[in-house]
Amino acid sequence: YIQRNIARQIETGVWEKSLKETGFVFRGLQDVMTTTFFNTPFFNDILPSVFRIGGPNFHSISYAYALSIISAWLLFRGRWLLPIAALPLLLVIGSKGATFLLLIALAMRIIYRPPRARLTLAVALALAAAWTTAAIAYGATHGDYHVLGLTAGLRDFLANPL
Repeated sequence: YIQRNIARQIETGVWEKSLKETGFVFRGLQDVMTTTFFNTPFFNDILPSVFRIGGPNFHSISYAYALSIISAWLLFRGRWLLPIAALPLLLVIGSKGATFLLLIALAMRIIYRPPRARLTLAVALALAAAWTTAAIAYGATHGDYHVLGLTAGLRDFLANPL
């Protein structure tokens, strides 16, 4: 699947254009699937680049969220092995949101006690709100297309809800 996509990019001149504009020479699959740790420039000088695992669906971020959600569900069903084993995979994949989701699920599972259920829920909601706010603030200042799409979608929805 990925190789076919690369072949299509080569045939349409995507990589020639990249070469002319940036000087980047495309060498193969590793160039497409390799990124900085958590796909941010913060770790460029500190950590090595990682080869993102595509998973069974050939899309690393979808795979990371599926792995994280299934791991969180298993965690709250009393299974600890897969969620702990999933953490290194999530780190290599580099999905900040999926990793954060599983880390919060682990933290909530550790601190949860029936008498403190409301406190656990309040902490989880506060962390989710803080993460969302930080992600939107960072993305808005750095031109993240996810945030641009979110704000445009909200604006257009409020202008025409039906």
